[in-house]
Amino acid sequence: MTYYFAYGSCMDANGRIRKDGYYEDFQKVGVARVDGYQFKLNKLSGNGDVVYANIEKNPRSVVYGILYKISDRAKEYLDHREGYPNHYGKQYIQVSVEGQEIKNVLTYIARPSYLCREAMPISEQYEAELKKGGELLPATYRKEMLEEINRCVGIREAKISSRKYE
Repeated sequence: MTYYFAYGSCMDANGRIRKDGYYEDFQKVGVARVDGYQFKLNKLSGNGDVVYANIEKNPRSVVYGILYKISDRAKEYLDHREGYPNHYGKQYIQVSVEGQEIKNVLTYIARPSYLCREAMPISEQYEAELKKGGELLPATYRKEMLEEINRCVGIREAKISSRKYE
């Protein structure tokens, strides 16, 4: 078994993980905290039209997510789902759960070639997955996460609105 830290759509194991048939391979440990990283929606999709979640080093920030124990089968699933090694790379980080430090925890961080620096839209489906997965996270962090999501939703809605007048 491997520890895996989810900070994006995989926080909700009842979503695509269950739908894809891997629910039994993800054993939830609890809400985890990672110091020195910041949640961003700056990982470009393959066609470059929407963004996905990412975490970036930032010594003054913290990221919350869900810690799982996963099977080897789940690791293979995540590699495929996260587009490893092209879209996301694997990182092994330290997390804390209820004050206990856990080292060598797998997470996925976007490759530099897939990062965007300007705000981009988020899909409605991904927005819903992030909001559902974030329900268990601390309220103050969830507020920050929702601000990032809503920034991208605003861009999506502005693009839809501008198409109406073309």
